[in-house]
Amino acid sequence: MTTITKISIFNALAKAFQMMLTFFLAIHFVNIGFSGTEIGIIFSVYSIVSILTILPSGISNDRLKSKNLIALSLLLLAAQFFALSQTHHFPMIAIFFLIGGIGRTIYNTSVQSFFFKSGQVEQASKNIGIFQGFNYLAMGLGMIIAGTLLDLDYSFETLFRITGFLYLIMAVIALI
Repeated sequence: MTTITKISIFNALAKAFQMMLTFFLAIHFVNIGFSGTEIGIIFSVYSIVSILTILPSGISNDRLKSKNLIALSLLLLAAQFFALSQTHHFPMIAIFFLIGGIGRTIYNTSVQSFFFKSGQVEQASKNIGIFQGFNYLAMGLGMIIAGTLLDLDYSFETLFRITGFLYLIMAVIALI
């Protein structure tokens, strides 16, 4: 198996875990009593933090090993999901979405940096196709899996813990 394929599969798993619950989070927030404004604030924090962390993340990938940054980012995402399983308090969830947003930005920048540093220039288009193909397939499967688990009466809190645990496993794998 080529390095590009390994990176693509690893990234696909991370994206599947991310999309497993992202698609359903608004439903969870309504269920725990958040207003539309609170839900909007939470999701905007997750996005706005990307603007603030994208440049430092890129510079970090030039100075540090991308694999280490990937592991760090997955730890931040694990912390976010473990915290979500423990609280329904709006300010705490907003703080953990800030942490998760930082983790997501570092992850995306680092995995793309690692991908481009590992690729063969003459096969760039093919490699991008493999990377993105695995990515979108896994994101779709992640949403189907989460929907099925919710239909089977898994609670959001249980799915948050499972996702956090999967991110921890991936953080260890990233260092190998």
